[in-house]
Amino acid sequence: INLKNLMMYSKDLSMAVRLTDRLSALIGDTKVNFRVVNWLWYWLHWHTGQGQLCPPPDSQSREKMAKLLDDDPNLADKMRAELSHLVSSQAFSWIHDSQRQISWVLEQLEMQLGTANLYASLHMHDKEKIVAIVDLWQTPREQKLVLLKSLKNKWAMQRLLDKKYSWFEDDNEKIVSAWEFFLKNHPSDIGYQQPFSSLDDMIIFIDRRKYSADFVELFITKEKKKWAQKKYRKSQGAKTQFNFLLSEKAKNNLNTLMTLNELSGAKVVELLINQEAEKSQYLPAVMRSIRKLDEL
Repeated sequence: INLKNLMMYSKDLSMAVRLTDRLSALIGDTKVNFRVVNWLWYWLHWHTGQGQLCPPPDSQSREKMAKLLDDDPNLADKMRAELSHLVSSQAFSWIHDSQRQISWVLEQLEMQLGTANLYASLHMHDKEKIVAIVDLWQTPREQKLVLLKSLKNKWAMQRLLDKKYSWFEDDNEKIVSAWEFFLKNHPSDIGYQQPFSSLDDMIIFIDRRKYSADFVELFITKEKKKWAQKKYRKSQGAKTQFNFLLSEKAKNNLNTLMTLNELSGAKVVELLINQEAEKSQYLPAVMRSIRKLDEL
């Protein structure tokens, strides 16, 4: 099995196959998974400085790596020592495929480890890149575990903070509206950003712009108000406006009904008209009285 076949298992970084080639012997274990191959390739790429391993890894990389280690026994010893500092896959089990989480973890690693330059040379994506960054961090295994535990706890807290965005979850039109807000009010922040296609896109955008908590709260409040106005205008679309004069007594009675029932004047009038149209309980009697008075 060569590296090309092994890459078929790249989505499962813990997947291992047995190989009995020279590289397996140098590593000291015939059970080699893609994660170890990935780590070793980049580790040698940076330690040899010979340009013999050029990104990304190809099907001949195992032979190239074995030759570099064979030619330098000290390098091979150093490799085996640093290989022991890789943490178990279980330490990464809390990281899933959410783009929001991946983006957040990568940003945290950049802040804590200064990995900005590292990103450019890693030909990987998503969780695979996170694992590689931690693996390539030249520090004892215990320190890596401390970092991952800290990030796991911080992520749990971040998820609680993200609940403020839950209002946007039930309708993608809210995400579209949010994009329109930034496009109109903060065009200089857009850059090469594509329109939001998901809630994750929106949150990642906000995170990367480092907006203050007050700004985010105001943004959400404005979006809720705009959404409520939009829904109200939509509900009023089938209604026609009427203007008419009322006597002082009628106005006073209308105000009293509005106060007692906590309704708008338009709503009170609409309810009374609909009720009378359905039941005909009041107007016919009033009209009969008026006609009798006219006959006198």
